[in-house]
Amino acid sequence: MCPNNSVKHLIQNELLRDTHENSGVDAVLSEKNTRRGVISNYKDRESALYVIAEGQAGLFTAKQAQDAGFLPSSHTYHVQAGNWAREYRGIYRLAGFPAALRPELMLWHLWSMDRAGRAQGVYSHSTALALYLEPGTKATVLHMTVPRSFRRNSATPKKLTLHSADLPKSDIAARDRYV
Repeated sequence: MCPNNSVKHLIQNELLRDTHENSGVDAVLSEKNTRRGVISNYKDRESALYVIAEGQAGLFTAKQAQDAGFLPSSHTYHVQAGNWAREYRGIYRLAGFPAALRPELMLWHLWSMDRAGRAQGVYSHSTALALYLEPGTKATVLHMTVPRSFRRNSATPKKLTLHSADLPKSDIAARDRYV
């Protein structure tokens, strides 16, 4: 699989789920707009990143920005220029993106991703209950269950309480794009 197709596959299947099938990702990632698998036109990179962030409350990871064609060395520039806001280590928000009801849910969902871009954590305990019963309420502490193999090089954010368990897929349900 060539790099262009892998980026296209990542954006369409992992990030956009099935909600943005006709969003123009194909045009943004067309063969004529890429050079060696990297999106060469700035506007096309910007559009690809917007499509990713649109499905994630305006947030995206450093890896997702790189997959959209932004070099890691340019991330600091975009923060300083005001194009992006740094929300947490390796997680950014597009400047001017409309505010979401619960942006912290997507922030920590992205924080739990492994190197392959798969979310490892699922909201659990009182956080899961609140999502089902009172979707608009904000909790002071979020509970997330992660696999026993989950590892991070940095400390767990104070806002999160992590629980370790290998949950079967039958015990996991999605709600408002969060699991």
